[in-house]
Amino acid sequence: MPLSVTRPFLTPSNDSSTITTFCALLAMSHALEDVVRQGLPGAQIAAGFQHLSAFRPEEQRYRQIAAAGARIWVCAVVDETPPEIEGITFAPVNPEWPVADEWFVVVNAPGFASALLATEVSNGFRSKDRSFQTMFTSDPRLVNAICRSLDIELDLHIEIPATRDPEAQQINLRRFNRLALEYQERQMLRHTTPIAIAPSWAPSLTPGRYFGERELGGTE
Repeated sequence: MPLSVTRPFLTPSNDSSTITTFCALLAMSHALEDVVRQGLPGAQIAAGFQHLSAFRPEEQRYRQIAAAGARIWVCAVVDETPPEIEGITFAPVNPEWPVADEWFVVVNAPGFASALLATEVSNGFRSKDRSFQTMFTSDPRLVNAICRSLDIELDLHIEIPATRDPEAQQINLRRFNRLALEYQERQMLRHTTPIAIAPSWAPSLTPGRYFGERELGGTE
């Protein structure tokens, strides 16, 4: 499907996708971003914000991520003038393209590969009323495929790491899970409604398995 990042991966038959609220999606996005912001050598991150005005509240966060050495692409419909930030490239999105309704955070580095993809399925006047079909993966092979899709559809030149560090992948996946749960707890204190519609996206307690984790593979 042309000019869409999520559609090749978010299909009705994909049993790893679920319906997620705005608050849950924001918590997961912030957790992924924080893994990079706290220090991730060779990090590359692509983020889809739907509209550039939605990037404004996150600008300081992304300045910090860029200052940590990450190479960043921000993809959005240009509804306001983008700021000039060293290390960040703004990729304009046509409002008529399907990607204009998509939200994604893709991280690719030798020590961590993860992707959060979402497409809006229910608009709401309030943020908490919005819902998204969502998929999270930490399979490096699938993250590589998503990066290639970003290159084809939005001309983002994300480099595929030549080598992977499986131990660092597991450590950073644990960091993501811990951060995501912390954000979830904060959101639950603010809202009386659940932040995620079943099935819950909380980490499994099964030893050796983590939220959203698929079987790890090589670079291809």
